[in-house]
Amino acid sequence: MADIVRQIVEVKAVYPDRVIVRMMQMSACAGCHAKGFCSSADCKEREIVVPGSYPTLQEGEQVELEGRESLGWWAMLLSFVFPLIVLVATVAVSLMLGLDDLFAALVGLGAIAVYYALLALSGSILRKKFVFSLRKIYTQK
Repeated sequence: MADIVRQIVEVKAVYPDRVIVRMMQMSACAGCHAKGFCSSADCKEREIVVPGSYPTLQEGEQVELEGRESLGWWAMLLSFVFPLIVLVATVAVSLMLGLDDLFAALVGLGAIAVYYALLALSGSILRKKFVFSLRKIYTQK
């Protein structure tokens, strides 16, 4: 059984067939004491669409977003690792074929553009694989 990862998020909008939630995505060093002196500390707001009917949720409510841990690994592979492999392989093959460095680099960048275009076109397939769910948070009074 896959490990479930949970994060507290805020409901932004509720529709009959989906809920849009807002989460704060912080870099690993966002909590660092030196973040005021470093330009790498960042915090971004992300919106996630969770399919399904959640009629008891209201805008502004805090809920738990749940997903399988393996989804994070797949997202990292698809977003960063596979494109790097495509880039390195394309440039290496281009150089072995005798292309000059600049043209090999341009071919590599073109291959990355094609990879991300194919990834964008496969959005409906990825939405079926990357499924999240919401859990209402009940507080004791």
